[in-house]
Amino acid sequence: MSNNAIVQKYAKLLRRRLFITFYLPTILLLGCLILNSLGIHGVLIAMLILPSLYVSLFWFMANNICPWCGESFFSFGFFGYKTSAVELLYAKRCQNCKEPKATKIDA
Repeated sequence: MSNNAIVQKYAKLLRRRLFITFYLPTILLLGCLILNSLGIHGVLIAMLILPSLYVSLFWFMANNICPWCGESFFSFGFFGYKTSAVELLYAKRCQNCKEPKATKIDA
């Protein structure tokens, strides 16, 4: 696999993380506010939002593959997440192979 293809997979992984951690909760919160202003009850809102959060989290965990080593990039282990959840927001290196190196991240 060429280096360009690996970097593109890495960029896609980081965009997916940004979508799951920032865009999706923002969209769901705005949807809640709109539905609440229309007078729809909170139970119905929760029934619509919680399944979408679960599906998106499982989708992210299934596609959490490091392009360099093929293992889990953000360190979701067999028994769950190995480190703090805050690290998911700031992690830029694979927890297994430590790729990309610092010079590749800054470039």
